[in-house]
Amino acid sequence: MAPAYAYDGEGANALLAQAGWTDTNGNGTVDKDGEEFAFDLLYSGGDGTVESLVAYLKDAWKAVGIETNLRSVEG
Repeated sequence: MAPAYAYDGEGANALLAQAGWTDTNGNGTVDKDGEEFAFDLLYSGGDGTVESLVAYLKDAWKAVGIETNLRSVEG
């Protein structure tokens, strides 16, 4: 059985800061050495469950200052 992990935004922020990722310019996205923490998440679209999951992930990452660009791909 896999362990259950509760969402801990404060803990996530602490880990990001420990790794050097902080919001130095106040725009809501953490950055390090002038590079913002952002990435593209490619996923197979068209399924309601998948769409809900990636929307949740985007919101959860945004809450800790990580910008995610969702990219639905076919196949």
